[in-house]
Amino acid sequence: MLETPAPLTHSVSSNTTAPAFWTQDTLWHVLVSSEQTGGAMTVLEQLMPKGGGPPSHVHDRLLECFFILEGAINYQVGDAIVIGKKRNAVTIPPGTTHAFNLRSEVARVLNMFTSGGFDEWITMLAVPAQAQALPPRLGS
Repeated sequence: MLETPAPLTHSVSSNTTAPAFWTQDTLWHVLVSSEQTGGAMTVLEQLMPKGGGPPSHVHDRLLECFFILEGAINYQVGDAIVIGKKRNAVTIPPGTTHAFNLRSEVARVLNMFTSGGFDEWITMLAVPAQAQALPPRLGS
């Protein structure tokens, strides 16, 4: 017998109360999990250091949106270079090759995905954050 999913309800979270994780030199807060939205979306907050950012990659099914709260980031979206600054939103359509690299000393972004599920990757591969700060750099 299939379980009926729990009904969705409202939620309120902040980067002081949300689960926090360290991976890829980044502090991640899971503000809205896929589970909370019935798989519709995930909302993360990221604090990243200068030079941070992933290599070129593709999300086959996920629409990704960055809203930059602080800092400046160079994005490569397909063949285009996009410079994102404070209060800019940068969207990456599903199936689009992209990468990014921080231009500023730090950047803080809201990172939103539809559909949800990216938070599950973070919770599986990261470690719980020991402080509300960037993780210690390897070799330091």
